[in-house]
Amino acid sequence: MRCGEVKTLLEALGFIVSSKKSGGHKGFIHSGIPEFYGSNYNCGHGKNPELKPSYLKNILKVLETYEVELKSFLSEQKK
Repeated sequence: MRCGEVKTLLEALGFIVSSKKSGGHKGFIHSGIPEFYGSNYNCGHGKNPELKPSYLKNILKVLETYEVELKSFLSEQKK
């Protein structure tokens, strides 16, 4: 997956994605999940590069860990 795709998908799930100080580092938080303090990934260099598998694995772990909370948040947003 490319960096832009990951950002779009995270934002669609209610995460706030922000650029960090160095290079292609991105951080993401979610206001609807109080116990989630945030995580990050590195986009690398170039225009819309591929994410390294280790970053995708970490993002998937976050999504799996907070699946119930995300579903609840998204259902509340639809109301």
